[in-house]
Amino acid sequence: MEKWNPENVEKIWQRVQGAHTPPSAPPDLCGCIDREMHAAAIYNYLARKTAGKAGEQLRSFARQSQSHAAAIKGICALTGQNCPPTRPVPTQSAPIHILLRRCYGLAAQALAEYEAMTARADIGSIFHRLARDEQAQMVFLLQLLGTTK
Repeated sequence: MEKWNPENVEKIWQRVQGAHTPPSAPPDLCGCIDREMHAAAIYNYLARKTAGKAGEQLRSFARQSQSHAAAIKGICALTGQNCPPTRPVPTQSAPIHILLRRCYGLAAQALAEYEAMTARADIGSIFHRLARDEQAQMVFLLQLLGTTK
């Protein structure tokens, strides 16, 4: 059984409570950057453990997640928002199917946040594109989960 790290529990509660923030609250762009970098780290790990076209696709998703993080950092630069540096994500050691589920959860969370930001006139079109990318990742992850034992 996995022991709960108090710092991770706090982060989970912050995310849960963040899901209930009023629509007028500004988007947590720093949290989006952290999530994208976390996903990229998991995708890179999975790509090293997965052969063939699936591994290539996972590597592509890692680059895409890094690209999303860079775009969001650019939005922060334009809007004057400063985010702390992202912390490196430790190497994953969970079974592949668990990591695929984790990636799916991260993509689903990103999709919900990005869709909410599409209504903004200044950056909505950017987040619309990011949301489409997350949907494509989710479909692939479901397909991969469907073939993983």
